[in-house]
Amino acid sequence: NALAPAKLSGPNKDFLRTDANLAVVAISDEPEQTEGQGGGTCSPPFLSFGCLPVNAYVNWLSGLKNGNAGKVSFSGVVAPKTTSLLGLISCLDVLPAPRYHAAIAKTGGVYGQLCSSNLGPFLNHLAKVAAGVDDTFTLSNDPLSTAPGDLTVEVGGVPVPPSATDGYVYDATTNSITLHGSASPEPGVEVVVTYPANGACAQ
Repeated sequence: NALAPAKLSGPNKDFLRTDANLAVVAISDEPEQTEGQGGGTCSPPFLSFGCLPVNAYVNWLSGLKNGNAGKVSFSGVVAPKTTSLLGLISCLDVLPAPRYHAAIAKTGGVYGQLCSSNLGPFLNHLAKVAAGVDDTFTLSNDPLSTAPGDLTVEVGGVPVPPSATDGYVYDATTNSITLHGSASPEPGVEVVVTYPANGACAQ
């Protein structure tokens, strides 16, 4: 682990800078399988009761930045969160990666499609996230509906319309919204996305 205490000494002692953001990127064709302390089997998506809780990993990363979660992002070029036909997808025989997706959503990271032939948009988005300036936001849940009125977006308390010019665009593939033109937020401006999810309203 490159961020373990033993690796952050000697030549790497200045790797973590107090004024810098920490961007962690995973590239994997396997689900995340870190085992917890209580025993059990960690073999997602089928056997996950022995896995280290995703929150524990996210909190550990935040601890590396003195508890400032806003300075940490976790991104990944990984398999989809869910797949059909017993986890098979068209380009590779891989299992879904729900734990990676949970960490990405919890830290405002970026999802790159493992089977994509063009990772340019992912890298562009990743650069913005790492710099702390972003206009694309991954939703924490899958919307039951993305129709205008069901999915609403506010930037700095101002409603934003669906528009590729001066509004938002929802991307079902990455489960994210991208803000365009005058709707793009300045650093520090709050972005609120509300939508129905799992029989409730998510934010």
